[in-house]
Amino acid sequence: MFFSWVLTLNVGMLVLAYFKKWNLVNIICYFITILIFAGWMGSGALEADRIQLPDVKTALIFASLYYLVFFLMNVINNVRNGMRFGGLEIGILLSNTFLYYAFGMVLMHKLGWNNWQGLFTALMAVFNCLFAYFLFRNNRADRTLVYLLIGLVLTFMSLAAPVQLEGNYITLFWSAEAVLIFWLYRKSGIVQMRYASMGVLVLMVFSLVMDWWQLYAGSVDLRPVLNKAFVTGIVAVVAVFLLLRQVRAEEEEKKLFPGFTAGGVARVLQILFVVVLFCTAELEIGEQVDKWYPVLTPVAMSAFIFGYLAALLLIARKREDKSTGVLMVLALFAAIAHIGIYNFSIIRVRTEVLEERFRWRGSCSITYRWHCYAGCWWK
Repeated sequence: MFFSWVLTLNVGMLVLAYFKKWNLVNIICYFITILIFAGWMGSGALEADRIQLPDVKTALIFASLYYLVFFLMNVINNVRNGMRFGGLEIGILLSNTFLYYAFGMVLMHKLGWNNWQGLFTALMAVFNCLFAYFLFRNNRADRTLVYLLIGLVLTFMSLAAPVQLEGNYITLFWSAEAVLIFWLYRKSGIVQMRYASMGVLVLMVFSLVMDWWQLYAGSVDLRPVLNKAFVTGIVAVVAVFLLLRQVRAEEEEKKLFPGFTAGGVARVLQILFVVVLFCTAELEIGEQVDKWYPVLTPVAMSAFIFGYLAALLLIARKREDKSTGVLMVLALFAAIAHIGIYNFSIIRVRTEVLEERFRWRGSCSITYRWHCYAGCWWK
């Protein structure tokens, strides 16, 4: 009953906000409501021995209604009269959104709805997206408000993956999201989206490295090719390739980021594509050869490195790419390393065969494999 009375007062203030821009009244209502609701949550009402599920569900419903009322109260007069969105409105909108999200996550945890927290996060993104779309089509709406809502949409979209998913599924989600956001930027022209796309791409790369470390360095027995680590790497490669294609569709001299034109961004993505593809293939080859023919691991890895650089050199020469010189130097070092590694490895294989110690199947740690990669064959 008390929450209903508070809600009735706030709805009355919402009606007044439609006709008058009384910031002081909005601020007073907003902060008193926060104090009341946060005070109720901190008063011990959610303690395990006192908790009652109907009360928690009711609290979640009222929290949602309060969020909606203050969201509308904060924007309705500005949109109606075509006014600019100032620092005060931005602060209330952001604090209202994230306080509601925090309260909602706590209440859902108390209800045991942890499996639905990702959906709750995604619904926050959908809600802000609908308003952003409506205001974007409204010529009287302040662009600052539109961009702020788009930022909230992108934030909650990115949060939904780690909240709901785990492991390599987060990387897969961020891979698709980075491509989708940049595509939306090209369709809408909203500058913030291209920044968000590159931010999600960075998150994807860090997540991919963590997946590789957990899966390849762990004790997981990975089947050849059709395993989480390799498939996630291939999806990441495809995502970077699609981003590269979209960036190349822009004018080369167009400035996409501070200090970077479209051509510069394309070169960075090209390097990232080459590196991610190399790591994806090299780690999988090393893992499988090390599992079945461990003594041949350095031979397989060095042969792949040399072949990979040789292929890049042929492609660069055919396209008259500026990186040909660098690739030639790398290919030369790879050839020298390949000869040295190959000779040492053949000697080891020959010795083990002659002494009847050749293993068809065995296990070597990832530390040993990287020692082989560096040219240090003995731990």
